[in-house]
Amino acid sequence: MSFLQAVLGFAVISVICQQNSGNLITSKDEQELTEKELESLYKLETLLDEREIINKERKKKAKSLVLLAFEEGLEKSEKMVERQTYYRNIGMGRRNKIKRKNNRLFKISKMSIEKQEEGFILLSAKKALVKLTGKTLKELSGDPDYREAWDDILAGSSIYLRRRKRSTKRATTNDCQKLSSVNEYRTIDGTCNNLDKPNWGAAFTTQPRFIDEVYSDGVNTPRISADGKSTLTSPRTISNSVFIINNGKKVSKPEGFNSLMSLNWGQFLDHDIVLTPTFAEEHGEDIQCCEQDSIPIKRDECLGIEMTPDEDLDISCMEFVRSAPSPDTELNAGNQVTNAITSFIDGSMVYGSSEDEERQLRGIGGKMVVKSVSGGDLLPEDTSGEAFCTLTGSNPVDDYCQNAGDIRVNVQPGLGHLHLLFVREHNRIVGELKNVQPSWTGDQLYNEARKIVGAIIQHITFNEYLENLFSDEILDKYGLRLLSEGYSRDYNKNINPGTRVGVATAALRFGHTQIPHEMAYLSNDYNTTSSVTEMQSTLKNPHLLVNKAGSRILDLVRYMTTLPTRASDREFEGAIRNHLFNGRLDLTSLNIQRGRDNGLPSYTAWREFCDLSVPSSDDDWDSLPDLLNRWKLRQLYKSVHDIDLYVGGILERRMKTSAGDQSYLGPTFACILGKQFQQLKLGDRFWYERPYPEGFREDQLQEIRKVTLSTILCANTDGLTELQTFALRRPGRRRNCNDERFIPKIDFNKWK
Repeated sequence: MSFLQAVLGFAVISVICQQNSGNLITSKDEQELTEKELESLYKLETLLDEREIINKERKKKAKSLVLLAFEEGLEKSEKMVERQTYYRNIGMGRRNKIKRKNNRLFKISKMSIEKQEEGFILLSAKKALVKLTGKTLKELSGDPDYREAWDDILAGSSIYLRRRKRSTKRATTNDCQKLSSVNEYRTIDGTCNNLDKPNWGAAFTTQPRFIDEVYSDGVNTPRISADGKSTLTSPRTISNSVFIINNGKKVSKPEGFNSLMSLNWGQFLDHDIVLTPTFAEEHGEDIQCCEQDSIPIKRDECLGIEMTPDEDLDISCMEFVRSAPSPDTELNAGNQVTNAITSFIDGSMVYGSSEDEERQLRGIGGKMVVKSVSGGDLLPEDTSGEAFCTLTGSNPVDDYCQNAGDIRVNVQPGLGHLHLLFVREHNRIVGELKNVQPSWTGDQLYNEARKIVGAIIQHITFNEYLENLFSDEILDKYGLRLLSEGYSRDYNKNINPGTRVGVATAALRFGHTQIPHEMAYLSNDYNTTSSVTEMQSTLKNPHLLVNKAGSRILDLVRYMTTLPTRASDREFEGAIRNHLFNGRLDLTSLNIQRGRDNGLPSYTAWREFCDLSVPSSDDDWDSLPDLLNRWKLRQLYKSVHDIDLYVGGILERRMKTSAGDQSYLGPTFACILGKQFQQLKLGDRFWYERPYPEGFREDQLQEIRKVTLSTILCANTDGLTELQTFALRRPGRRRNCNDERFIPKIDFNKWK
C-alpha cells in the first residue's frame, strides 16, 4: 500500500466515524453532502488502486527488459570469445603456432581480461536496453523504474553478479585502515591514497572525464557531424591535409630552446599517469581489424580506419583496435575506458602498478633487479613473451627486450634510458640510506628509496618540465608553482586526481609533434655523431641503449641533452605518420580515431569548457583566432563544431612564456593539461611537499628541492663529467658535474 492510499484510507475511516456519531450529524443536507464526499473519496481510492496496478506493471516491464538486456550482453560476450577463437585458429601457422606481432601496448593479466569482460557485458546491456526501450541512457537513468531494475540486477543474486570475479572488487576505507604504512608510503596500485575514496587514482579504475562522452547512439557508436547525418572525414584524409611536412627536406623544424631530453621526459611522465588498454584476445594474439589492409572487419573490438590509398600508405584500411570498455555500472554513462596504471605521479613506470609487477622488479636488500654487464647496470630482460619490442641484432648481449614498471619501456631508446636512469638512482639511494641507517631492513630501504624517487620525479616535472610546457599565465592560474620553502597544505580529499580521458586521448599526445626523424650517438667533442639511425628503426627497438653491453649510453645521453627536439607544431615526421613501429600505421590518424573511439566531444565543446571563444554557428570560423589552417579545416569538416579535439589542439597558435619563448601549447590544450596537473597535485595525499608522514621532514624536503634532472644524470651516467644545469633545455654553458653551485646533490645525512 502506498503512502497516499494509507492517507486516503484514514480519511475514509474518519468520515465514517463522523457519520456514526450523533453529535456530528445535525441535518439531512449535511449528511447528503458527506455522502457525496465519501463517493468522491471512494472514486479516488479506485483510481489509486488502478494506478498502483499500472505502476506494478511498469516495474515488471522495466525489470523484464533490463534482465533481457543483460542476457543479450552475456550472449554478446560469449559470441565475442567464440569469434576470437575463430580468428585465432585461422591465424595459426603450419606448426600450430600463433602468429604474434607484439603490437599490444599493455600486458594481459587475469585482472585485465576480467575487467574487459565485465565492461563489455555492461556496455552491451546498455546498448541493448536503449534499443529495446527506444530511450536514451539519460532518459533511462531518469526513470525510477528502470534505474531501480538496473540497480537491483547489479546488487542482487543476478546473472550478472554471478559473472563478476573476485579480482574486480575494489578497496574499501576499512581495507586501508588495516595497512600499517597507510600514512607514510603509497600502495603499489594507488589504492588508499584518498582514505574516503580509496579507489580514486588507482590502477584499473575508470578514467574520469572533464566533459561527458559524446556518441551518436549515446552508448559507444562514434559521433557524427553536427548536421546529425553525415559521417566525419577519415582521419587519414585529415592527416594528409594538415599534418604533412611540406618543405623539400621532409624534415620538421627544430625547437629553439629545448633538448630531446624534454621529449623523453614528457613521454616518461605520460607513462607514469596513464595506460588505456585496448581490447585483447585472452591468449595474447593480436586482434585483426582489416582484411588484407583493404576491408574493415566488423567486430565489436574494431574500428578500422577507412582511407584512400596514397603514395606513402598504399592501403584502404588501417588497423585500429578499440579501447576496452571499463566496467562502469552507472546507467546514465555511455562507453568509459580504463586506466591500467596509477594516475599519480609516483614512479609507477619504474616500480609497476601491481604487486605482481613489483615482485618481478624488486631485488634483495631494498634494491631493484638489474642486469649487470661490462657497461654498467642495465634493465633486466623481459622474458614474458609479451614485450612491446622488436630486436634487430643477433647478439643477446647487445640486443634484448627490457623489463620495467611499464610495458612501453622499449618504445624508443630515449624513453628506455630514463627508465634505466631511475632504476640506477633507486639503487644508488638505497646505498646512501644504508650508510646513514645501517639497521634498516630491506623493506625500509626499498620503501623510503621509492618515496624519494617519486618525490624527485614530481619535483623535476613541476620545476623543469611544466615550466617549459606552460606559459606563466597558465602556471599561475592553476597553481602549478612549487614552494621554495615550507610545506604545501592544500591537499583536498574532494579532488579526484584520476587522469582524464581528454588528457590521455588528446592533450598529452601533443608531444608526438616533437619526435625527431633520427637518433644517434654524440662524441665527447659534442659535434661528431655516429650510428645515425632513422627514427622508424628505433621504435620498439632498444638497440641504441643496450648496444655493446650499454657502453654507448654516455654517447646517447650527450645526443639527447644537446640536440634539439622538433618544434611543437603541426608537422609530424614520416617515421610516425607513415611507418609507425615499422608498419602501415599513421600515429596522427590513430590519435584522431582514438578520440572518436573514446567519445571525446568536439574541439569547440572543449573551448567552451575552457571559457574560450566559441563559434555561434556551424560556419563561424572567424571566432577561432587561435586556430591555424582554418581554410583547410573548412574543406575537411562540414561544421566548425565537427573539429576533432586532437586536430584543433595541435593547430592552435602557441602561447608565450615570460622569457619570450613559445610554450609548447595553445590555449585549449594548456587549459586541459593545466587542470589535470592541478588535480594531480591537489588530489595526491602523498604529494612530496606535504609534511611528514605523507611527505618529508622539512630538512629532507629542502634537499629534494635542490635536485634537477642533471643531478640524476651526473650521478648515474658513467663517464659524464659536464652538463647544463637544466637538462631539458639546450645547453648554453655546461657545468662540471661536481660543481654543486650549479648541479647540487642530496645530502642523505638528513635521513639519519
